Amino acid sequence: MYQPMPTIRTGPLSQQALAQKVDAYLRTAELFSGSDPQHALSLAHQALSMLAPSSPDGHTAFTKLADLSPADYPGGPEGRRTLGRALLLEARASIQLESYDQAIPAYLKSLECFAPGDDDDLIATALNGLGGGYLVIGAYPEALQHLLRALNLYRSLGDQIGEAATRSNVGRLYLLLDDAPKALTHLEQALDLAQSTGNRRLEAEIHDNLCNALRQTGQIKLASAHGLRSIEMYQELQYHPGEAEALSSVGDLYLELEDYAQALNFLQLTAEVAQKIGHRQEAARALRRIGTLHAREGRLEMALTYLQRGLDAAQESGSRSEVVHCHAELTEVYKKLGDTAAALDHFESFYRAERQLFDQESDRRLKTIEIIHNVENTRKDAEIYQLRNVELQREVEERKQAQSALERLATIDTLTGLANRRYFLELAERAFYQAQRYNRPLSVVMIDVDNFKQINDTFGHAAGDQVLAGISKRMQQVLRRSDILGRYGGDEFVVLLPETGQEGARRMTERLREAVARNVETIGNLDLPVSLSVGVSSSFGMTNVTLDQLLQRADKALYTSKQSGRDRVTAFEVE
Repeated sequence: MYQPMPTIRTGPLSQQALAQKVDAYLRTAELFSGSDPQHALSLAHQALSMLAPSSPDGHTAFTKLADLSPADYPGGPEGRRTLGRALLLEARASIQLESYDQAIPAYLKSLECFAPGDDDDLIATALNGLGGGYLVIGAYPEALQHLLRALNLYRSLGDQIGEAATRSNVGRLYLLLDDAPKALTHLEQALDLAQSTGNRRLEAEIHDNLCNALRQTGQIKLASAHGLRSIEMYQELQYHPGEAEALSSVGDLYLELEDYAQALNFLQLTAEVAQKIGHRQEAARALRRIGTLHAREGRLEMALTYLQRGLDAAQESGSRSEVVHCHAELTEVYKKLGDTAAALDHFESFYRAERQLFDQESDRRLKTIEIIHNVENTRKDAEIYQLRNVELQREVEERKQAQSALERLATIDTLTGLANRRYFLELAERAFYQAQRYNRPLSVVMIDVDNFKQINDTFGHAAGDQVLAGISKRMQQVLRRSDILGRYGGDEFVVLLPETGQEGARRMTERLREAVARNVETIGNLDLPVSLSVGVSSSFGMTNVTLDQLLQRADKALYTSKQSGRDRVTAFEVE
């Protein structure tokens, strides 16, 4: 890690000399923004400390750039543009450091610094970055809105590199929404633009995205070609973070093909590159998947070695999701080895980590809603930053509301670790409101465990609890991070699928049903098959429907699945 450059003052600088020095700092920060975001952030802060208003004791009066108000910043339009550039650097570095609650406000504040017409290139950069930030936190409507605005600006400017980068982000968004055809349309255009401009790093990134999109559509041979090309280009550029991601994508591809030898090869390369550059989370994921492959092939001691290494890396990186996965896999391997004490130890660790992860995800969802709420308030009142007392009062009220909401989050089903009915309905109401407001698709799924009463009566309630916990785990492995899964009561589960119409929900729930049906629950010495009956209902295109009505319709569809023989998915059809 590079150390911050010291600010040496030998005497007053002329305004022109000062501006040149600040510009030099910002340009240096831009050079480091891809490889060392922490150093880039430090340089940006130092640049602004030269121009920022000072406190009476002579020290700069800010702790982060987003605290500065464009209206109060010295230097007129040029000074505000300098502040905007520094805010862009802070936002980009914060995204790379996964500090999304700092990145999005910084991007928003940067937009206040730029003048439409004169600074359209910087505005487009901010919009693209803001769209990418919203994408990462799961605010998909806001992400699409800002990315499309950036796309229009780049096209009007004739900036092909900017257009290609934005189309790549739009493609990633549609991939997360399980709309691979739309993703491919944008990614193929992005690739043409990147190739025509000779931007090889951007081209390598797009090849990787195309690999994932084509894999979703079943075009395996073409997906492999793009994945291998991405790896080759990143290696030529010696850009190892991208290389690790591309190696991981190709490893996923071979896993789907059940070519475990090739999958193992690419996953081992992923782990080596990620460890070399200190990307512990990527290394943890690769090591865990290597361990899982060894376990699948019966090499249990080898599996333990890699899974333990994966767990160590996950704990060092602070990735709770990987910690959860590693403990779960270690539990299964120790069970196969007959070491029940170790299996129980890891199962208890898995349960604790899963609860912590759920709390973390709940907090993230709450922060996302709070960020969007703040953005809407800012749009309604563009001069809010000038009203210091009003802003302070609003911040106090919002923190009270956030604290109150966090207290309500302690509503977890203790058996499965899922949201209980009350908390699910609270989250579902928010997501339903967003979907109705932006006219976006949303689906509700009701799930019932077939013949569960017979399982309880025959094997006892402890066995029934084991079945419910196992089903919960498998469903979470299939669902997306943006989906909301809850235990509705007894043997009933409920899922809310944002950005998903009825056909997409049908496909998703078929995968859920098949994931549960493929596995058996071991009760004593018996392998017990388990199946699900599922009902689906979608709100897309229905302006007067309520969440309660959606739940009732999904429940009616579930009843139809039960009456039709169980172990099936039924979608509610509006007459």
